[in-house]
Amino acid sequence: PSSASGSRSAAPAAEVGGNAPDLFPMAIPPRFAFDGKVSLATPPADIWVVDLTPSLGQEGGAPWPARALVDFYDALHYLGGPRGALRQCEFPIGRAEEREAVRSCRELEYSFPEVVAWVPSGAPLKPAAALGLREVAFPVPGTDAAAPEEGPRDPKERLHAVVARVREAFDAGLVPKVHLVDATRADPAGWLLPLAAELRKASERADLPVKLRLADTSGAGLPFAEA
Repeated sequence: PSSASGSRSAAPAAEVGGNAPDLFPMAIPPRFAFDGKVSLATPPADIWVVDLTPSLGQEGGAPWPARALVDFYDALHYLGGPRGALRQCEFPIGRAEEREAVRSCRELEYSFPEVVAWVPSGAPLKPAAALGLREVAFPVPGTDAAAPEEGPRDPKERLHAVVARVREAFDAGLVPKVHLVDATRADPAGWLLPLAAELRKASERADLPVKLRLADTSGAGLPFAEA
């Protein structure tokens, strides 16, 4: 909508609706609902970056050779500085060259970035432990649109599948990092919060942490907590 002066203005929150499906519909770009309040940015004292270039960044092109992966990791270490602004880097481990690169990066004995395994859906997680890694990342659908066709469609079945995947990581002695694909369009009350609650229970039973990454796959997320 436009104001009388011709400038653009946001739709009223009451008109847009307050839940995620209304604000972030699947068929059209996300809407902004403003309430007239201005909140100052309050960034945390410690901010860091996790690089996904070797894992998700390779999906659009040819796989990198081992030497290129090691050189890239070495550059990240330099760019991140001694305090580890670049805290972690996720590496695929499916190909022999990728596993060779992981071993070579670990031989550099850099504190940062930590090498984390990236494992696609359906692939086993245990090889990450065999490489001496502490943490393994893997994707989990955050919405029906992000769910693979062959995967469970019922929310309860999908929840059980995610918990089983996390337990697979725990059984291998690994810290799981769950990439919730398309999470910014997910149903908070119907999916995200129940999932987080179940993963917390599994974490407490295993006495190992679990990490959740809220992936803004579709670009629907807004960079402030009040959104």
